[in-house]
Amino acid sequence: MKLTSVTGISIYLVLFILFWIDLSQFFLFETQYAYLILCFYCTILFFKPTLQLLCLAAIFFSLESFANYGQFGLPLFYLTPITAIGFILRHHVYINHLHMLILMIASLLIQILLLEGYWLGFSITISCTIGKIIANIVITSCFSLTLSVWGIQDNRS
Repeated sequence: MKLTSVTGISIYLVLFILFWIDLSQFFLFETQYAYLILCFYCTILFFKPTLQLLCLAAIFFSLESFANYGQFGLPLFYLTPITAIGFILRHHVYINHLHMLILMIASLLIQILLLEGYWLGFSITISCTIGKIIANIVITSCFSLTLSVWGIQDNRS
């Protein structure tokens, strides 16, 4: 089954809904605990994504960055290397769930510590960072299991 249509629901619609949930989360709580688009992006990297889907997810993530911080394209600093690493892993390593989580945690740490902590000057606490990592691990696991249940094949097929 292609990654563009899943049981009658367009994967693009799912991405659009995740974008609005991320934006509303930031506007309601003035911080972001669950980076849904990042979790979705790291998950679909290992499920034969189309280039159009990856670009749309990167654009939505950049728009989210613009709405939250006033700077368009901040996530591209780590999405580009993460995408390259994901494609290299897909072609040379037998992929399991751990690779997905490692990529998500690495990109999340870059987002929190480097971009928000160093570049934007936000105060970062270790307990909040650990809480964000745990929440995003759970969400990435749920996305991965959902795509598997929907019958989308990863690169092992």
